Amino acid sequence: MRYEPPRRSDRAGWVRKLAEERGLTITPAAVRLLLERADPDLRLLEQEIVKLALFALPSTRIDEDAVRALVSDSREEEIFALTDALSSPRPGEVAGVLQSLLDAGREPTWLLYTLVSHWRRLLQARAVRDRGGSVADLQARLSEHPFVLEKAFRQAADYSAAELDRGFHDLLKLEEQIKLGELDARLAVEGFILEQVLGAAR
Repeated sequence: MRYEPPRRSDRAGWVRKLAEERGLTITPAAVRLLLERADPDLRLLEQEIVKLALFALPSTRIDEDAVRALVSDSREEEIFALTDALSSPRPGEVAGVLQSLLDAGREPTWLLYTLVSHWRRLLQARAVRDRGGSVADLQARLSEHPFVLEKAFRQAADYSAAELDRGFHDLLKLEEQIKLGELDARLAVEGFILEQVLGAAR
């Protein structure tokens, strides 16, 4: 039998419930960060809560610092695998990475949402580069994990500011069309990736 992951609107409540069942309190900021970093799977979220509980001992309070220290950002790693493949001269590699993510149960809407966040980060990294700044300047400006920002800073060198701006607005338009029911999410993600591959080939 196939069970769908909890809806995005319900996930924060589930995280609080999983924590409360173990006599823990978890701050709203910690809940948000955990949901950003962990897979939307209740079994995996429960495992993260157990690890956080051990990390916090003897306290029963889980805060944002604990999540940042302990929970790896596996979702960003997956998006980086996809965007790294975009710079490959082999289109089949991009298709393979995208298909593996979809086969692993990644929701197309999640992929699109994460691509929007990633493109916004690339835009900020490109802006810092264009001003002659360094990765340290980007890390000082944003509060995300240093590794994520270092990776984005390197990837931003593969795009012009105009290309990133165009891609970002394309993603926002696709997101709006999906919300309005005008476009299938999977087709939208596949179409965006294809456009990036074709653009790199030109």
